[in-house]
Amino acid sequence: MFGNLGNGTQTDLLVPTQITSTSDWKGISTSFNSSSAVKMDGSLYSWGTNYWGNLGNGTYTESYLPQVITTCTLGIDGFTKSKVAIYPNPVQNKLFINAQETQTYQIYSILGVKISEGVLSVGSSIDCSNLTSGVYLLNLINNNGLSTTMKFVKQ
Repeated sequence: MFGNLGNGTQTDLLVPTQITSTSDWKGISTSFNSSSAVKMDGSLYSWGTNYWGNLGNGTYTESYLPQVITTCTLGIDGFTKSKVAIYPNPVQNKLFINAQETQTYQIYSILGVKISEGVLSVGSSIDCSNLTSGVYLLNLINNNGLSTTMKFVKQ
């Protein structure tokens, strides 16, 4: 009815119907009056009515066929895996952090309540002897502001 099927018409289809012959679609999102989809290469397509600019193409013009909007570059490929390790886990008294630079830290309960915070230099440890037994979250922030959160267990 609103062109959100992407078949070039505003006609409703009452049975599942393949619209394009391509099969390299990664995901799709649809609403009452428009649809968007991402292909495996990261390119974004939108179609349907565009009364509110919801197609993301910088216009208010409707499109009844999928139109490429942009090539998305968001993803996790550009991130480097954290080189921080904590041990022992479970911990009894001292939690050691294998970090290559000074870090600030916060310890949170599993419910999100901040328990403690401080600064860790290379080779230092966190005193966990005053924590009650349970599961905790350790948030580490390096000098560049990058954050790593790890779970640990206090025995």
